[in-house]
Amino acid sequence: MVENEYKDLKEKFRKVSRKLFEEWKLKFPKIYVLQNCANEIVDNVNSAKIENEDFEVWKSWVIKRIDIFITDLNELQHDYDEQLVRYKIKWTERKEKLDEIILEFRTKFETEL
Repeated sequence: MVENEYKDLKEKFRKVSRKLFEEWKLKFPKIYVLQNCANEIVDNVNSAKIENEDFEVWKSWVIKRIDIFITDLNELQHDYDEQLVRYKIKWTERKEKLDEIILEFRTKFETEL
């Protein structure tokens, strides 16, 4: 049963990664996609019915990191509004933070998958 929860979460994260990748291909990817994907990660983690101490610790760290992540997105808005070249670089850096969380899940809980 728990194994299915891990696999379900892995599939949901794969979909989030795909959304991020598709948006990343655009010249000026949208900030709201980062925010939506971050919220989706938190929602998916919170809704997972995994009762494992390691997962619970990891989950609490993810939620804290996502809260900080969403707060930091505000600084991107000016660059987006001005269509600055550095915007895509900064957007990509933020995307990589979400990718790291997903990769961390896969690496840390690979034996459960």
